[in-house]
Amino acid sequence: PAVLNDLAVVYLEIGVRDEQLEPMLRALDAVDQALRRDSTLPEARFNRALVLDRLCLVGRAGEAWSAVVTAEREAHWRREAAEYV
Repeated sequence: PAVLNDLAVVYLEIGVRDEQLEPMLRALDAVDQALRRDSTLPEARFNRALVLDRLCLVGRAGEAWSAVVTAEREAHWRREAAEYV
């Protein structure tokens, strides 16, 4: 799961840098695979919300950010996620 999450970050960065949709969709697929393997991985939950946000899927991103705020144990990550809600 951690490797898939890292792969999602790489795809997201490529998509943002190149302003291309396909890498961002690959990022979403990779992070979803990571979460299917370990639904408790905080980094993957955070990155999924970030990918959805970058894809402008406002409703899904809002739900994902709210889930991060609820589940995250680290205060600084909760605060950052709360900025998106």
